[in-house]
Amino acid sequence: MGEACRKTGWQVHAYCLMRNPFHLVIETPQVAPEWRGAGVFLLEQLRGISHAGGRTGEQRMNHSLSSIRWLRVLSAALAVIALSFLILTVIVAVYAFVLAFQARAAPDQSAISHFAARVSPKLMPWLEVSLTFLAAVIVARRAGKASAIHGLFIGILAGLLSLAVPLAFAGRLGLRNMVLFLLTVGLGWVGGFVGQWSSAHDQPHADVRRRSKNPASLN
Repeated sequence: MGEACRKTGWQVHAYCLMRNPFHLVIETPQVAPEWRGAGVFLLEQLRGISHAGGRTGEQRMNHSLSSIRWLRVLSAALAVIALSFLILTVIVAVYAFVLAFQARAAPDQSAISHFAARVSPKLMPWLEVSLTFLAAVIVARRAGKASAIHGLFIGILAGLLSLAVPLAFAGRLGLRNMVLFLLTVGLGWVGGFVGQWSSAHDQPHADVRRRSKNPASLN
C-alpha cells in the first residue's frame, strides 16, 4: 500500500485490518496515465494476499486437527481415571492392612468404609488433575505434530470423565466440580506445551546419539 501511495499520490485516511478482508478509506487524485492501473493492481494483490492468509490459517487448523491421534488421546484420558481409582484403591487397601495388623484379626469394615468415604472426595480430584498433566506430557512428547493440542484434548476428555463420576453418584454438579474441570483442562494444555518443549529440546541430542551410533551417516 505504501508503494501504491507513492506511485499514484493516493492518500489513506483510514484502514481496518480483519482476518480475511480489509477496509480502506482512500482519496485518489488524478495521476499520470502510466500509473492509473497501478493502484488497482496493487489493491488486487493485497486482496489476494489477505484471502490467501485466511485460507492458510484455516488449512493450518484443519491440518492440526487431522494430526491428532485420537486413540492415544482417548486412551490417555481413560488411563487417568483408571489410575486414579487404582491409586485410591491401593491407599484404602493399605489402610485396611494396617487396621488388620493392629487388631491381629479381620479389620473393621465400617472403619474402612468411613475412611474411604472421607478420603475419596478429597484425594480423587487431585489425582485426576496430576495424572492428566502427566499423561499430556507423555502423549505430547510422542505425538510429534500438534503436540500441545493433544494435551488440550486429553484435559477436556479427562475432565468430562471426572464430571461423569459425581454426576452418576450424586446426581448433580457443584461449583467445585466445574473449577476442577477447568483446572484439569488447563493442566492438560500446559502438559501438552511441556511435552512439546521437551520433545523439541531432546531432538538435537537424539540426532547426535543416532549419528554417533551410525558413523556412516556422517559421510
